[in-house]
Amino acid sequence: MSRRSAREGRLSTTASEASEEHKESVGEDVAVAVAGHRAS
Repeated sequence: MSRRSAREGRLSTTASEASEEHKESVGEDVAVAVAGHRAS
């Protein structure tokens, strides 16, 4: 649980600092995190 929270925090920070190009690849990780969040 804490691991997922840490992962979401990292993704949020990365998305905030990323360039538009980088956001495309980060978006894939975010989608996975969202899917996992919905599953639980």
